[in-house]
Amino acid sequence: MLPSQPNQPIRSRLEQILHPNHPLCRDDVVWVLELIKKKGG
Repeated sequence: MLPSQPNQPIRSRLEQILHPNHPLCRDDVVWVLELIKKKGG
């Protein structure tokens, strides 16, 4: 198993949020901020 596989849902959501055609919503911003907080950023 590749080490990146457990992070695949995180990566795909980030790619979706960062895509230029994706309109940002409050849930997206909160999700990214929680991710940063969880990663210790």
